[in-house]
Amino acid sequence: MGWLLKLATGNPITLLWIAGGIALAAGAAGAATGWQLNGWRLNSQIADITVKLGTAQTRVAILEPANAKCAIDVGDVRRAFADLKAAEVTRAAEAKAALARAEASAKTFADAANRIMNLPRPAAGQECQAIIAEERDYVDARQKR
Repeated sequence: MGWLLKLATGNPITLLWIAGGIALAAGAAGAATGWQLNGWRLNSQIADITVKLGTAQTRVAILEPANAKCAIDVGDVRRAFADLKAAEVTRAAEAKAALARAEASAKTFADAANRIMNLPRPAAGQECQAIIAEERDYVDARQKR
């Protein structure tokens, strides 16, 4: 062993070769350790991303059917609204026609009431005959309708 120590210290080039070998071995060991640590770090990130991906896929699996049901419900509401709007248009047209008929009928009754109100007062003692005649006219008009 002494001859090896004498060889290493006796020749500066051999000493450089030994120092270079030690530096190369240390650098390789450091690089290997760094490589291993980086691999662990990347594997940790991949694991985190895999967990996040699983969570996202689970949420998508839950939300897709809910979204589809929501789309169906929105379609149902739109159809119901269109039906209600069409019914409102029909109801408004029917109400307008009924109002026109009611106005015509009301005009007839108003004219009859105005005619009765504008008749001259019957003579004293003739009130009953006038009321009977008015009632007969009313009954005749009702039977014609």
